[in-house]
Amino acid sequence: TGGVDLPDPKLHKDELNADGTNKFSTKRYSGPLFANGASPGDVKQGQIGNCYLPAAVAALAHSHPDVIQNMIKDNGNGTYTVTFKERDYRSPGGFKDKPITVDGDLYSRTWGGPLYGASSGDTSERGMEMWWPVFEKAYAQFKGSYDAIGNGGVASEVFEEVLGKESNDLYLRWDNNPDRVWNRAKASIDAGNPVAAGTYGSSEAARYTNTGVYANHAYSIVGYEEKNGVKYLKMRNPWGESEPFPGDGKNDGFFSLKLDDFMKLYQSLYTVQ
Repeated sequence: TGGVDLPDPKLHKDELNADGTNKFSTKRYSGPLFANGASPGDVKQGQIGNCYLPAAVAALAHSHPDVIQNMIKDNGNGTYTVTFKERDYRSPGGFKDKPITVDGDLYSRTWGGPLYGASSGDTSERGMEMWWPVFEKAYAQFKGSYDAIGNGGVASEVFEEVLGKESNDLYLRWDNNPDRVWNRAKASIDAGNPVAAGTYGSSEAARYTNTGVYANHAYSIVGYEEKNGVKYLKMRNPWGESEPFPGDGKNDGFFSLKLDDFMKLYQSLYTVQ
């Protein structure tokens, strides 16, 4: 893979020793950048509180797999360049390109597999599909560190930074109209835009008891359907597992949720204009 070494974004503070040194070392991964294009199921959150990021990226992989594939370039020397959109009001459309180059060195557990984002399935050093871990590493570099991206965030900001489009969010705490939420989600999906949703914070954890949905968490929305007059949103947990009972037996993070339940459990709907 060549001998190129680039600085690694600093670990999240939870993975640092008291003296500021790293608890984890890196391993070099050199699997295929894309095994079969980009799809939501490729994206799996790691040991970091950045659910908004993999939820957003999985939604983008559903709505804009071509954009994901075009924004990540394998430089052929063990490095990759990921081109984000950075806010710049002097540029046409209000965004400018921001290329970030990283290598395939990822902080890893001693017993194998990346510490942070990994592709679903094979996580070996030579077999793992690289696009999502590379995206996350470049995003950490873009923002300053893994700590900078690992303390919560907003999915629609990621949409903006990939697509160069303005966000278009709906907050259910103040606008709890089911028809408006359904129409916004449906229109966004029909227009080919990415959609994600966020739950209420940990202070309202009681509303999630025995629901299979988690407080203070972000999810992708990858479709909708109406069966026997009941509206459902098709969703995905960025953990790549754990979904409301009874599920479909696959435990792959994909599930359908009744709109009525969505209205009770989610406080925000994220998309772009």
